[in-house]
Amino acid sequence: MLMIGMPWSKFLLSVAQFTLLGNWILEGDYKKKLRVFIYSTPAILISIIFFIHILGLFYSSDWAYGFEDIRKKIPLLLLPLLISTGPQLKKEHKYFLVYLFLSFVLISSIVSVLVLKGYTSTIVNDARDISIFVSHIRFSLMVCLAIFFSFNLIFTQGKLSTKIICILLAIWFTYFLFLLQSLTGIIVIAFTGTAVILFYSYKNVPPFYKMGISFVAISLGISVVAFIYYQTNSYYKLKNKALNSKEIALEKTEKGAYYLHDLKSRTSENGRLIWINVCFPELREEWSKRSQLNFDSLDKKGNTLQHTLIRFLTSKGELKNGEALKRLTDKEILAIENGIPNYTYLQKNSIAIRIHQIIWEIDSYIDGENPSNHSVTQRFEYWQTAIRIIKSNLFFGVGTGDVKQAFAQEYEKMNSPLTPENRRRAHNQYLEIAVALGVVGMIIFLVCLLTIVNYNKSLLFLAFYAMLLLSMLTEDTLETQVGATFFSLFTCFFLFIYNPRLSSSIASKSE
Repeated sequence: MLMIGMPWSKFLLSVAQFTLLGNWILEGDYKKKLRVFIYSTPAILISIIFFIHILGLFYSSDWAYGFEDIRKKIPLLLLPLLISTGPQLKKEHKYFLVYLFLSFVLISSIVSVLVLKGYTSTIVNDARDISIFVSHIRFSLMVCLAIFFSFNLIFTQGKLSTKIICILLAIWFTYFLFLLQSLTGIIVIAFTGTAVILFYSYKNVPPFYKMGISFVAISLGISVVAFIYYQTNSYYKLKNKALNSKEIALEKTEKGAYYLHDLKSRTSENGRLIWINVCFPELREEWSKRSQLNFDSLDKKGNTLQHTLIRFLTSKGELKNGEALKRLTDKEILAIENGIPNYTYLQKNSIAIRIHQIIWEIDSYIDGENPSNHSVTQRFEYWQTAIRIIKSNLFFGVGTGDVKQAFAQEYEKMNSPLTPENRRRAHNQYLEIAVALGVVGMIIFLVCLLTIVNYNKSLLFLAFYAMLLLSMLTEDTLETQVGATFFSLFTCFFLFIYNPRLSSSIASKSE
């Protein structure tokens, strides 16, 4: 149920854990189980992460928030206890669990594609909205793990049919990851995948082939860097063109309405300045004839609709007036309603679009634009706020229960440009721990994480664990039930089920 629930159902995750706990209680033999648990050092290390959050409750003022946080982290205690003291599974059962996980990640990804293609009633404003069962960030990590599992099965399973199926799965999951447009997942699979290929080849490939594999890996790395450089260079060439342009600030439209200009603004779109030759009255009037969305409302991505419209017109090289709006096609009006600010996004591939969006976000942030509703530059504000809180509560943090309150107060002190609904927590697990539990808590957390690695040196586990540690740089991976369950379940799976030698040694020590 856990393997099915991970990509499919949060409710099933809870049912599965309580079912396992009920089974554990009914089995009895508690003294033996507790002895095994005490000798299971990796299980203890995962549980310590849970218990330091319990300690953080005692100097918190908001116990309601603290208990809710503890509830989400229960898998960090429950799963290490249940799995480390449970029976060792047979080899066929171990692979059955892997196949079950792969099957439901596959089913969930197919459903996501159907959502993207409009075969369901779900409204999609962004490719990342297609993950309807769990957060697209968490799902992207599951897809990355599914890719690792698929490649592992290609080399460990003897049947040709199984190898072919796993090759097809690896190709599909990689394609889907790009379709999902999860930057976290793409970066994780790029870094860990390259490292795994190089590590495996140097251990298992004859010397003659090592140079070729190294050349391919380095070439791929250079290609990625070159692609990002090309996109960045193209963006700034167009921006410099906009800043040096001789575009005339007109006084009136053809109908006699006045234009507004902000000649100090440096923000641009496709080589044209955004805040020049803007006629709001005409745009408002014509927009009401073309769309059901109010001109003064938000688009479906949560950004100011008129801002998206002005960016879109600018990207086409148009003046921002009623006549230009009239010339937009119905498809372009729908794109603006969906929060697409640049007409080239209707033509580019998803990765090029995402890179362009990130470059624009960062550049606009440097130019003083509000980072609200921009996933990358919002994180800069989150991290800055978290660091300020940590400095004020250096050793022991604000406590498990007071994290949300501390962020809210610090945003007010900073007079943050983020809108209230975008004022969130750190989106960095390491900073999140330091805010709640201080430097002391973060050191304990890091020691636990890094010590666990010593108990399984298999390539598959190292790939999974590197993926987790990387994801924690841009996500608060353990701050949701799904994230905590994902970390705890698969760490324990690799340590106690996929690595029977560790379980055997623990059992012999505890007797």
